[in-house]
Amino acid sequence: MTEDKTITDHPVHLQELLAWYADAGLDYAMDDAPVDRFAEAKAAAEARKVSSTEKPMEQPSPPKPGPQKQATPNRQAIPNQQAVADAQRVASQADDLAAVKYALEGFEGCNLRFASKVTVFGTGDPNASLMIIGDPPGRDEEEENTPFAGGALTMLGGMLSVLGLEIEQTYCAPVIPWRPAGGVPPTPLQMQICLPFVRRQIALVKPRFLLVMGETATNGLLPNKGNILSTRGKWQDMVENQHTMAALPTLSPRYLLKVPAQKRFAFNDLLALKDRMNGAR
Repeated sequence: MTEDKTITDHPVHLQELLAWYADAGLDYAMDDAPVDRFAEAKAAAEARKVSSTEKPMEQPSPPKPGPQKQATPNRQAIPNQQAVADAQRVASQADDLAAVKYALEGFEGCNLRFASKVTVFGTGDPNASLMIIGDPPGRDEEEENTPFAGGALTMLGGMLSVLGLEIEQTYCAPVIPWRPAGGVPPTPLQMQICLPFVRRQIALVKPRFLLVMGETATNGLLPNKGNILSTRGKWQDMVENQHTMAALPTLSPRYLLKVPAQKRFAFNDLLALKDRMNGAR
């Protein structure tokens, strides 16, 4: 008579079967009778609904007496023509360079300032015969809070040596006092808002010569606009507050660091500036 054996009599077979179930995703025990999970979820939801209707709603506690914190206003100014008029009015009322700096640091009509760490103002000799206007601040200028910094400052020092000058003998200012985010050139409206402050610095310093370095600065200040390679080296007369000066556009130190082969053009511009300055003396 053959002995009837079930699978439970073979523990090895049972382990293999359980492993097969686990590989198939059946990793928990099943009841003998089916369970309606949808019905369970519906019953739980009904229970929560009844509980919430029976529990009285808590009333919010009254605010404590005393000064309440005011919401921070959104000061991300959108450039507009009113901001241009405000900048012209504020800048024109500044009687000296310190007043221009104070007015500029308190001016909130340009959205460039809110993405910048500092307001980069002009530095140097306020009585200099040569004033240098540079492009908007870059990363180095923002970190050092100065119109020229890093490699651009070293390059500018070498360029001024052609004129027999030290940087301290000039007055330098950026055409835009705030670093544009991502190095994107300022919009025409942003330029219009910022120009009154740099023009006021020019009017107060009253230089005999103005060296305008870079395409952004040149297109912002001088009437003959265009690519800097086509406008560089061409003298232009500039009048600011009834003071006339000779302005010369040239390549910026930052540009020359990127394209050293163009140094010969800047060198020729500096020689022309040197001859004119010597003639004025």
